[in-house]
Amino acid sequence: MPPRKPTNDTEAICEAAQRPTMRFVSVKSEKTQASAMVFRLREVLIRQRTQLINAFRGHLTEFGVLAPVSPNTQAVAV
Repeated sequence: MPPRKPTNDTEAICEAAQRPTMRFVSVKSEKTQASAMVFRLREVLIRQRTQLINAFRGHLTEFGVLAPVSPNTQAVAV
């Protein structure tokens, strides 16, 4: 992908602003942005936790230990 040029961006913004059907998005407050950030961060942490649990279960099966699927029972398997 070629690098973006500021002149192209400026032209596109000017053209879009002149269109009569253009809808503008309101600026989000800091509180709204912070809550969205916390939500996305939580999703990332849950996904990483699931990856770790699945990797752990995979390594345990190499030793013949079948661990339960539930994350709450992983401590019991160890």
